[in-house]
Amino acid sequence: MDSLTNEQLVTLKDKLKRFDYVSLREKSARYIFEAAGLQNIQVVSDPVYLLSRYEWNSISKKPDNMPSGKYILVYAFNRQKEIFDFGKKMAKKYGFKVLSVNTFWEDILNKTDHYFWNCMPEEFLYLVSHAECVVTNSFHGLSFSMIFNKPVILFEKDDKGNSRMNDLIDVLDAYEVKDKTVKEQVAIPKIDFDVINKNIDSYRARSIQYLDLLTEGDKEK
Repeated sequence: MDSLTNEQLVTLKDKLKRFDYVSLREKSARYIFEAAGLQNIQVVSDPVYLLSRYEWNSISKKPDNMPSGKYILVYAFNRQKEIFDFGKKMAKKYGFKVLSVNTFWEDILNKTDHYFWNCMPEEFLYLVSHAECVVTNSFHGLSFSMIFNKPVILFEKDDKGNSRMNDLIDVLDAYEVKDKTVKEQVAIPKIDFDVINKNIDSYRARSIQYLDLLTEGDKEK
């Protein structure tokens, strides 16, 4: 959710009083909570960033029905046909296949080269890490593309939930993923992963430091 009603804020404020610590992954959410009178809220990374790409790679698994050849991976929510259309245009331009993964049965009607219905997490990791480019409107589609250093083009969702992706782009300095020129040219974006990797390392370190602080505080009790 990108915003909360006054009623929701009142309820959350009351419930969160029971907690010793509160942390969030979105700075925009912290602003909302602080405006409601909550203090000492820490912004930390999504848990997926606590592991390195080498650790994630160690548990990835190639799907049994994996097509051969290079591919563009489409991972889209909300049945946004424009994302599939873009992925197919890109695949045609570069001579790649286009693969998609999700749990909406309607997505099979988008006629990609292969549709992975409800694949396992380790297979999802493989699909992202071996793609030539990922086209997505998903926070975790974006995140794992960043972790695996894969070119990614981000579309916003057409309803809600975009603030956490925009916050992440700010944290990682990954503005290339939303480059309008790249979309107009249907091109695979050139992303400076040296900068992004340094930001991920810093992001992870701050979050682990906060977790260590919490556990040390708990031991002292």
